[in-house]
Amino acid sequence: TYLIITPDNCWDVMEDFAQYKRTRGHRVIHKRLSDLGSPPTRHDIKDYVQEIYDTENPAPTFMILVGDVTMNDGTVVPDYNYGYYYSGHGYSLLDGEDYFSDLFYGRWAIDNANECRIYSKKVKWYETTPTSGGSDWLNKAMVVATYDHAVSPVWNVLWVRELLLSYGYSQVDTFFERGSIIPSAAEISAPINAGLGHIDYRGWAGSNGWWEPEYTVTDVMTLSNSEAFPVVVSVVCGTGNYGGFTDPCFGEAWLRAGTVTNPRGGAAFFGTTDHDTNTRYNNPINGGFYTSLFVHDLPHIGQCEWLAKTETLRLHPREFDFIELYFHSYGTLGDPGLMMQRYVPGILDVVHDDVENGALVRVDVSEEGMPVENATVAMFRLETGEQTFAQTDFMGKSELYVPGSGEGTIVITVYAPFHTTYVDTVEVSGRPGLSIVDYAIEDTITGDGDGVLDPNETAVLRITLENYYYLPIRPVEAYLWANHAGVTVLDEFDSVTVDGYSENELVFIIETSGEATGGGPASLQLMCDSRVGRTMLPLEIPLPPGGMVIDSIRIDDTSGGDGDGTLEPGESGKASVRFTNLGNGNIEPFAINAYSTSGWVNITGGDSVVVPALSAMSSVWSEEFDVSAHTEAFHGYPVNIEIHRAEDDRLIATKPLQLGTRNTDDPMGSDEWGYFAYDHTDIASGMNPGLFDDISSTGTFVSVGDDENIHLELSFDFVYYGESFDTITVNTNGWAAPGVQPKFMLDFYNLPIPAPNGPWGTLAIFWDDLNPNPGGGIYWEDRGDQFIVQWQNMGHVRHDAVNNTFQLVIFDSDIYPTRTGDSEIEFRYTGTILDLDTTGEFSTIGIESPDHGMGIEYLFTDYYDDGAAPIDGGSAIKFSTNCGSALLTGNVDLEGDVPTSAIVSTDLGQIARPNMHGDWRLLELPAGDYVLTCTAPYHFPQSESLSLIADEHAIVDYAL
Repeated sequence: TYLIITPDNCWDVMEDFAQYKRTRGHRVIHKRLSDLGSPPTRHDIKDYVQEIYDTENPAPTFMILVGDVTMNDGTVVPDYNYGYYYSGHGYSLLDGEDYFSDLFYGRWAIDNANECRIYSKKVKWYETTPTSGGSDWLNKAMVVATYDHAVSPVWNVLWVRELLLSYGYSQVDTFFERGSIIPSAAEISAPINAGLGHIDYRGWAGSNGWWEPEYTVTDVMTLSNSEAFPVVVSVVCGTGNYGGFTDPCFGEAWLRAGTVTNPRGGAAFFGTTDHDTNTRYNNPINGGFYTSLFVHDLPHIGQCEWLAKTETLRLHPREFDFIELYFHSYGTLGDPGLMMQRYVPGILDVVHDDVENGALVRVDVSEEGMPVENATVAMFRLETGEQTFAQTDFMGKSELYVPGSGEGTIVITVYAPFHTTYVDTVEVSGRPGLSIVDYAIEDTITGDGDGVLDPNETAVLRITLENYYYLPIRPVEAYLWANHAGVTVLDEFDSVTVDGYSENELVFIIETSGEATGGGPASLQLMCDSRVGRTMLPLEIPLPPGGMVIDSIRIDDTSGGDGDGTLEPGESGKASVRFTNLGNGNIEPFAINAYSTSGWVNITGGDSVVVPALSAMSSVWSEEFDVSAHTEAFHGYPVNIEIHRAEDDRLIATKPLQLGTRNTDDPMGSDEWGYFAYDHTDIASGMNPGLFDDISSTGTFVSVGDDENIHLELSFDFVYYGESFDTITVNTNGWAAPGVQPKFMLDFYNLPIPAPNGPWGTLAIFWDDLNPNPGGGIYWEDRGDQFIVQWQNMGHVRHDAVNNTFQLVIFDSDIYPTRTGDSEIEFRYTGTILDLDTTGEFSTIGIESPDHGMGIEYLFTDYYDDGAAPIDGGSAIKFSTNCGSALLTGNVDLEGDVPTSAIVSTDLGQIARPNMHGDWRLLELPAGDYVLTCTAPYHFPQSESLSLIADEHAIVDYAL
């Protein structure tokens, strides 16, 4: 849902834009600013937004506030300032006392209707026809920064460049100022005019633009980049300060550039109103924005803004109060729901039935023969604004009715993230017919009589039809049905005559269950049959907030454990699930299925477990089922338990079940790949690492200075997160990484794990701003079966007392095999290890995948994981995917259907789901015999028996 608040001077433009969003299936609430006050204050606006957020179901996802703080005609569009900083962030804070947005907010900082029209046209073009003038521009980008004052802004944008190139970008231009080397504005404009998908800047700037190299509002306004509008990310002081003396500011210029007939500039702008930001907070925001788009697959700019700002909090968790300023001052100028492109978009192939009044239209969506799941399919009747929409299923299929009746124009829109948009306009014939103009609820049969449809009521539903033709329609035979699980139509038929240019009323009886809450309005369909044809009319009835949630899982280990109510390794017991009804109605009993996602927890009797009836605002426990934790399991290991509805095996929720408490003598992990961390105190696991093995007298010494990389070749393959490398990069700041890292990758500022901006595959042995003390440096030694790197006598640039010595050991996976084929890794420490950098988030210890998507954080900013023993001389950590249990993986082929609909399960209650490529995995299966079954809708199941041994990797593929 969109909420758009518009001043009168831009109403017509934004009403057209609202209609465009409706053609894409959005519900749009469009409100005049003048309706909120004369003139409205920021509190008037916030009160209205709060009311809409609290009462609309679903609540708005995106909010647009149209207009500059003061527009050309004197119209004032109030800012929600944060201290003396311009901000709209306060409008998005609607639930709780935190400073995290509850909707995605964007400001169209324009001065008049003409500028509003220019930007509106750019958004429409960007989202619907971005390849009409060619597609190469979407495969190109530009990064801009300055070496002067600090080097990290350059490293930051170069990291973004590497990310884009790794995702297939053909060209990412760089423009850096360095002393007398100063790129001109004309040089920067040239690739923009030729077409770029993304522009990224870090450095020094103000409201008028970038200072180094200089690129200003004037340069933006004179661009000639027609039909190639970049998304501009300017993570630097003041360039988004729409309320300052510079009008337009740099960010506003990207929105306003061009004319209505020839728009130019950008598709959206992300920046800050603060003129005194700091590099150490800006860098994670910048990297976080692009990680959101490329690694986490978030297409909307508002989503990327939200996650980008959280990255600076993750990097500086001790500065929670100060970081609030960055949440308020950074924001989006433009449409927060803009669906961004990344590289050349995929092409949707859409096939649909004939579009006729009253028809149920089947739509198939695919890309190169493969179904596209979760594509949005929308129909919109231009004359009346009636709309229907649906999402494609795992087979790329959806069904939706043609909205409205009579002669008119139906716009069919199909879109999916990072794909082109399909638009088809169909003229439907037929004489003017019927429409729903009103409805009323009479909940007096069994209800409270308040005219609102609540749970557990039986009510009369009166639907008023209008005939907008001059001749009567007789008879109208009407059938009503509901598409909501909590609503049932008891009396589904009525028949009336509707005279010409008049109204008449249909009467039905409907009933609600206790589940008629939350999740949006109840969708109903009214089919009207008459001599003039069939008409399908959608109707939505609001439902009260609420719903059913799973709170927790209760364990009774009295008979098979120590009776403390916690399932620990080697224990068995009874489990039950607590359900809470947050609505005002009663929920009838139903059955669930429970599954484990790990072989370390077995579930038996988890099928068709009964959940008793839930009265309003109450909680109940399900029937018990048997659960046990294997003796090989690690204390504190988190296992996800999936709860499904038994009637259709539909997933309700996933709840974590932790196997006891993890202490410092327990292993950490695993991460999503399967790596565990075992330190020197984890003796019971049998996986504890070796002791420090000094190579200062046998290894090769490399004399290094501050912030230096060396590249070392291994005599064996280093297999890391499934990728093989024959070289590692070793940095003086206490980290290493697989392969040859880019020359700029010299990071002295340690990061959390995982996080953007760091090395591609961080091995953080002791990552901090280090510098060799006299006589210190790096030793290395290749022993054939293991490769050792030793940081000797490493000092700290700000703390003279530091003199740390530590080492990295990489093992040949052919000689020391693991169940995933990955290499085992050890970190070892000797002497006194000091971690003193209070101003630089102390140090980081752990490993991270090359795609920055996962890892194990042993230590960051002096916060140890619960399973981590404090680091000092004699400490050691082993990272391995071995754990004494097997790994089971495979692929599911559904002969053209999307494999995500399949389920792979064992006879001991474990479950796995394939990804979009059909790949699936089951972790931590103890040695033993299993029966494995793969099921999928509309396919015959397949089962087979297999025996697994410890730390084995078995592969089972299915073709159903």
